[in-house]
Amino acid sequence: MSVLKWALRPEQLICTHALYRYLGGTADHRTDLYSTCGTPVSHSESIEIMKAAGRKFTPELKAYTQGDGMPSYDTIRQKIMDEYAGVSPSDVWLQSFVEEDVMYWINHGGNFGHQAVYLDDDYTDGTSGGRMDRFEELAASGVKILAPPMQMLVKVEGEGYAPSNYATQAKAHGFELITWTLERSGPLASGGGWYYGTSNDYTSQDGDMLDLTHTLVSEVGVLSLFSDWPASVTFYANCMMKPLSPAGSSCDPLAPACALGTSCKKSAGMPKRGMRNLLFATTVADGMNGVNGCASYMCM
Repeated sequence: MSVLKWALRPEQLICTHALYRYLGGTADHRTDLYSTCGTPVSHSESIEIMKAAGRKFTPELKAYTQGDGMPSYDTIRQKIMDEYAGVSPSDVWLQSFVEEDVMYWINHGGNFGHQAVYLDDDYTDGTSGGRMDRFEELAASGVKILAPPMQMLVKVEGEGYAPSNYATQAKAHGFELITWTLERSGPLASGGGWYYGTSNDYTSQDGDMLDLTHTLVSEVGVLSLFSDWPASVTFYANCMMKPLSPAGSSCDPLAPACALGTSCKKSAGMPKRGMRNLLFATTVADGMNGVNGCASYMCM
């Protein structure tokens, strides 16, 4: 392995080959126009940066193999919590695919353990099997949040996406759900690939990701949704998850606050894909005076 990929100005970071591969992992359908050689920071340094920005935290602990002279696994599990000293546990979702990690945080992490996230990689089509067979056991052991991929939480039913058996059974056992990963699949004309594995035959256009998001939020009831691109989920949240503004009120069309919310119902006979109309706004212009009305959202 070569040590250097390239060198920037002396005061900048010199990227190693391994770091370049990590920092240069932009998907082919995304632009690298604004990509530069970023500055890697430690976990504790990243906490300070995000805390200053008022953000929340979702660190993932990867599987760890202890080598000679290296810290024990439990030391690593504890260290990740210790570095959040000064951060409210309610702002931290520790996550791992390794069950022993999650159980350590639950049993030794106090309030941090209450939001420990068990990432589910026992992949199924969401009908039966996998971790579903252990829902009762996991709930009794203190696990409160499960995080399977999107495809395990939905199925195609009738004219659109609907909650899967995994989703309904998880909720029945008292679990909160986080899912992943929106905007990982690229253009959806070919069905969306792995992340849309239970709906490839139905998924056929990019707007379907908004229908899927709406199902995950309003019918599955996910706690959070990971996305590789912030614009789509931000657009949905701004349009669909803010309180309804009073009739006749005004708002900034670039930051609308007058969405109808996820309780909006479609009329009988409207194709479910028509729900996408909920997500597009229009503004009322008054000649040269500019916008004089609040963004309006169609609900048919």
